[in-house]
Amino acid sequence: MAGEMTFFTIFHLDKDQTYNCTFGLREDAIPGYDGFDQPAPPAAPDEDLDGFLVMIEPPEFLPNRWYKDFRPVSNLIMDRIEYFPFHLVSSHYGETASISIATGAFNGLPYEMWILGPDGLHEQVDVPGTVDFTVTSGHMVFFWELRLDDQIATSEKTWADVKSLYR
Repeated sequence: MAGEMTFFTIFHLDKDQTYNCTFGLREDAIPGYDGFDQPAPPAAPDEDLDGFLVMIEPPEFLPNRWYKDFRPVSNLIMDRIEYFPFHLVSSHYGETASISIATGAFNGLPYEMWILGPDGLHEQVDVPGTVDFTVTSGHMVFFWELRLDDQIATSEKTWADVKSLYR
């Protein structure tokens, strides 16, 4: 769909425990809660792995747990950076886990994706890509950082080409 940038986050400890959250930008989204966002229910009492997105300014009438969080494209264009907090709750201390990210529809904006997390995790992630980390606590907070890329297209010109601009 034009005007949409969607990212799929998949996190897992092993292939038997895989979970999915979706976040992104849409031209027709509004700030905060709208029809594109999907609340996540509380984790089951016996579940030993849970992950969910958290809104920066959530609605007061719902718990701040989301499977889907879509924001207006204008947020990224104005601020140049958009953060999507992601929480991981697990009792698998010391084990290696993975967070993968893929993209669906894309509206053509040049961007960079970064992940920030515990223990100094701060790295650029090529989309699609995967980040491995060690579960160091029962509740870990990560941030997907979507940056509007500032690359400027350049091309080489000859001196004659430059001179012709002034004639």
